[in-house]
Amino acid sequence: MIKITFPDGSVREYNEGVNGLQIAESISSRLAQDVLACGVNGETYDLGRPINEDANFVLYKWDDEEGKHAFWHTSAHLLAEALQELYPGIQFGIGPAIENGFYYDVDPGETTIKEADLPAIEKKMAELVAKEIYNIRESKNALLRGQADNMPSDGAQLKIMLDNLNAQEEAMTQMFSGTRDKEEKTFTVRLTPDREFNNEVAFRFSKKLGVVANNDLAGTPFYISLKDLKSVKIPQEDGKKKKDLDGIAYNVPGQAMVTLTDGKKKLYEGELPITQFGVIEYLAPVLFNKNSTIKVYFDPNTGGLLKVDREEGK
Repeated sequence: MIKITFPDGSVREYNEGVNGLQIAESISSRLAQDVLACGVNGETYDLGRPINEDANFVLYKWDDEEGKHAFWHTSAHLLAEALQELYPGIQFGIGPAIENGFYYDVDPGETTIKEADLPAIEKKMAELVAKEIYNIRESKNALLRGQADNMPSDGAQLKIMLDNLNAQEEAMTQMFSGTRDKEEKTFTVRLTPDREFNNEVAFRFSKKLGVVANNDLAGTPFYISLKDLKSVKIPQEDGKKKKDLDGIAYNVPGQAMVTLTDGKKKLYEGELPITQFGVIEYLAPVLFNKNSTIKVYFDPNTGGLLKVDREEGK
C-alpha cells in the first residue's frame, strides 16, 4: 500500500500502481468526470499513469492552469497526428500548450494550409480520437475474453490493466464531451404565507434565463405547498370586548409543512416556522423596572422571542 496525501492534509492508502483517475473515482464519480490531470510530488501526471510510491497528490480540473495545460498538450499532439495524415511529408517544429490554447509550427512544403481547411483538420482529429476509443475498447474486450496478446498473470494485474484502459478512454472521450463547469447561485423567492395553499407556482426555471418570476412563461414551473400544522392554539373569539393589552409584543410562530416539487419529483419537504399561523403574546410591564436592565432578543425573520436577559442594577 502507498499513502496519498491530499492538499487539505488528509491521507488515504491505495494499492501501489493506482492512477489519478482511480483516486478521483474513489472520492466522487462526478469529480472523476471533471479532472484532466493530477499532480504527484510536484510533477504533472496524466490520469492513467501509475503511482508507485507515497506522494503528495492534487487533482487538476479545467479551472486549474495545470488542467488546461494537460488538455491543450494532448490536443497539440492530436493536431500533429491529424496534419500528418492529411498532409504526408509535412515537417514539424514545436507544438506547445500556451496560456490560452496550443499551436504547432509546421512546414507543409509546397502545400498551403488555408483557414478553409480547418474544418477538415478538426474532423480528422475527431476521427482519430474515435478510432483510439474504439481500439481501447477492443483491448478491454480482448482482456475480458482472455484473448489478449499479453494476458495478465492474475486478477489483480487484470484489474490494473483494465483501470488504465478506462482512464485512457475517459481522457479520449473528453475530447468529444468536453468538461463541465459548475457554478452555484442562491436566489431568494419571497412569499406571504397568510393562508394554506397547495401546488401554487413559487417560481419558474429557464435553461437560458435561470430562475424567473412565477408568471414568466419562459420557464418551467416549480410548485410549493404550505400546510398549517396547528402547533399553536389560537384563542377563540368569545364576543366580549377585548381587554387592552400592555407590554412588549412578540410573535409565537406556528409550524407549517412546506413542500417544493417540479410537478413530479419532491425536491424539498420540511417544517418551517410561519408567523401568520401563530399568535401575538406580550411581555408584562412588571418585568421592566428601574432596579434592573432587561435585554430582549427577537428573531428578525419571525418576530419570535429568542431570550430575555436581566442585568441587576448596582
